[in-house]
Amino acid sequence: MSRVSPIQTNFTAGELSPRLEGRVDLAKYANGCRALENMLVHPHGGASRRSGTRFVAETKSSGAVRLIPFEFSTVQAYMLEFGAGYIRFFMNEGRIESPPGTPYEIVSPYGADDLFELQYAQSADVMYLVHPDHAPRKLSRTGHASWALDVVAFKDGPYLEENGTGTTITPSATT
Repeated sequence: MSRVSPIQTNFTAGELSPRLEGRVDLAKYANGCRALENMLVHPHGGASRRSGTRFVAETKSSGAVRLIPFEFSTVQAYMLEFGAGYIRFFMNEGRIESPPGTPYEIVSPYGADDLFELQYAQSADVMYLVHPDHAPRKLSRTGHASWALDVVAFKDGPYLEENGTGTTITPSATT
């Protein structure tokens, strides 16, 4: 007997659960597949291969390293390499060097065990970094090769001035 293979024209349902195998009564069955690895599904139906990555440079250390994006604007985006005790900076498919030939890096208090517990939030050219075992830090960008990592100095307040007079309660009626 010959095997029948129907033409599949789109993959808009993506990967289907094993529980849906054989459920030809569902519309998603005709638009899905069992495995769709390293592919991007287009909204209009087709699929194409996912693009790869590009090798830019070796990391400073052979230990744990974490990459964190820093998007200053639509035309200036950086990739930060956090390693044990340092931060290196990458932009435009290359490493930032200052002076030329020397990777630009700054010192950080985070060890190899701290990197994956590090949380961050960015606002314009400032990124706030928090970790349970370290004081909150502020990573500031003032130039292409000018970055600073400082402890955040929180302001205590604002509060109203303290009431220095004695407080009394006067009953309005006595019964």
